[in-house]
Amino acid sequence: MKRVYKIAAAVLAAGLLLLAVGCSKQEPAAEQQIANPVTEQQSLDEVNKAAGTHLVRAEGAADEKFSTISGDPVVAQYQFTLDGQEYTFRAAKTTQDISGVWEEGKTLGDRADELSGSGSVFVMAGEDFHWARWFDGEVQYSLYTGEMDANAFADVELALHTASMQ
Repeated sequence: MKRVYKIAAAVLAAGLLLLAVGCSKQEPAAEQQIANPVTEQQSLDEVNKAAGTHLVRAEGAADEKFSTISGDPVVAQYQFTLDGQEYTFRAAKTTQDISGVWEEGKTLGDRADELSGSGSVFVMAGEDFHWARWFDGEVQYSLYTGEMDANAFADVELALHTASMQ
């Protein structure tokens, strides 16, 4: 009878050993990587050429970064700092939202677009952001920044809006 117990104990030990070895040899699941849709560009001209848009530089801007966001359509993106405030200015030939703004905010207004003579400029603000969107024909423009004075934001938006329409 002792012999049966010894054999059973040996079989049980071997089974546990195989189980431990099997568990330790599992390969991790292959990680899926999503391709980064943002491609850095050397200049605003390259960005506009790739997207078929007319983004303009902010006068006095620093820390400028130019990029495109792949997709249909390509989105032109210009990031910059002005008076210590960071901005993201985008444009694309689409009516779908290109802003990347997923925050809750208060609509500040939908004013007539005196510059284009048609359409409107949509402006929204939240606890820590300001955002404006307008159209020039088939091109949509979007300007986003963090918390700041609404009048200062309006000044930057109007300057970029005016320059992009020329």
